[in-house]
Amino acid sequence: MRQILVAVNGGEVKSQVLDLACFFARFTDAVLIGMMMDTVENLKEIQPASLAVHQGDNGSELELASKEELFLRNRQCMSEACSNRGVELDFLTDQGVGLDDLIKESRFSDLIIVDPTISFERTFEGIPTVFLQHLLERTECPVIVAPESFDAIDEIIFAYDGGRSSMFAIRQFTQLFPELLNRKLTVLEVSDETDRMFTEKERLHLWLENYYTYINYELLYGRPKDELFGYLLGKERKIVVMGAFGRTMLSTLMSKSNARLILQAVNLPVFISHA
Repeated sequence: MRQILVAVNGGEVKSQVLDLACFFARFTDAVLIGMMMDTVENLKEIQPASLAVHQGDNGSELELASKEELFLRNRQCMSEACSNRGVELDFLTDQGVGLDDLIKESRFSDLIIVDPTISFERTFEGIPTVFLQHLLERTECPVIVAPESFDAIDEIIFAYDGGRSSMFAIRQFTQLFPELLNRKLTVLEVSDETDRMFTEKERLHLWLENYYTYINYELLYGRPKDELFGYLLGKERKIVVMGAFGRTMLSTLMSKSNARLILQAVNLPVFISHA
């Protein structure tokens, strides 16, 4: 992997997103490009408490006077934060960018790491936001949705449903991250049919054993949304991999009623890719 985009809210940069982005950039020796999304329409209409602040000469906090100054300050903070994590951060532009700009850059990048709370709405939408849904529908490279906090990756969980998209995501993740091939791998399939066997397990295993050493299989029965959430709840130091248009997995993730549970209550990075 050679280039990673990290997409953040231009008005509020979250350190946990940078933790994840710097981990992958450092781990894979990739160039990290900052994309500050222009979610600030009119600075005067934003409540002062939501504005980024910096220390004045006398030690007092000064509100930033303009959107340009807000973006400039947050850009500097991002660069310093990444430098402290051992990664040099580049920017394509000094200004905030829109969704179309991010999609265009995805064509020439290997991965996007995104803050799941980015929104162009003035009121909190919940997760997934409209921005995130549109990004996942239109992106031309895989996306990792950042968790609330991040430490490390000790295990990979492939959310598998036997379909083309889930297998494509598994293959793409494997090709992007050869550095993770020595991690424990769990292939998870959820079925609402109690007599169903693991889909194409022998053929899948023949492919996986060419890359991974520690492979485990889990077949759960029940409602996919409940079983998936229950399995992932409380897990730490793992990453979830799923296809964008699988029969069950992404429909579970992107359902408004379930996504908040998975993306907020389950504190894991989620790798999403589609063919």
